[in-house]
Amino acid sequence: MRPPSSLFSNFLRTALAGRCFSTSINVSNKVSVLGASGGIGQPLSLLLKQSPLVTQLSLYDIAHVKGVAADLSHIETRPKVSAHDGESELLSCLSGAEIVIIPAGVPRKPGMTRDDLFNVNASIVAKLANMCAQACPKAFICIITNPVNSTVPIAAEVLKKAGCYDPKRLFGVTTLDVVRSNAFISEAKDLDVRKVNCPVVGGHSGVTIIPVISQCTPAVSFPPVSSQSPKPCSPSPVLEHNLF
Repeated sequence: MRPPSSLFSNFLRTALAGRCFSTSINVSNKVSVLGASGGIGQPLSLLLKQSPLVTQLSLYDIAHVKGVAADLSHIETRPKVSAHDGESELLSCLSGAEIVIIPAGVPRKPGMTRDDLFNVNASIVAKLANMCAQACPKAFICIITNPVNSTVPIAAEVLKKAGCYDPKRLFGVTTLDVVRSNAFISEAKDLDVRKVNCPVVGGHSGVTIIPVISQCTPAVSFPPVSSQSPKPCSPSPVLEHNLF
């Protein structure tokens, strides 16, 4: 299984190449993180600070982002870090961005359904997508905010209304599902988790997610489940209580 830093580097390299940008040292590549002081935003910003493909890392949140930016700026890596605190600084955070990553929103808590999350996070994503349309209409937008299956279509509609929607530039980030499937398969089959890769399709909802076992590498198989005595699936509280 590839580490998260490798996954982000591969995405950044592909995305920037898609915009005909060079990944050489002389090119400026700006990445904006919206929700940078949250439980996902902080480690995500740390990973991006370590990427040689990023030259400028702009961090935005409604509070506490300056401390995060200050800590990251002390790391001796290429990206220059800037902090943008509050809605009045959102436009400057997004201006000129090639990639925008959105982990902003309320995290899922025990007992919450993705429908509950939708009621809170939908308006947040809509507002941020609208600002992206104004400040960086050609940027690649990656949405982590749950429920991803719903927040991505909301962002798409906002971008359509603004006249800058491109389906090739809007993504829902579901890496967590791939990481989990790789971990579960490697444990069940006693494999080296670093070498397991099982694609997952169907977005990021419990009723739509499908790990494509037939496409797993290395090849694995599991005995069929008996249809005569099906057992209800009870998700682990630990798995249900996730930051994604």
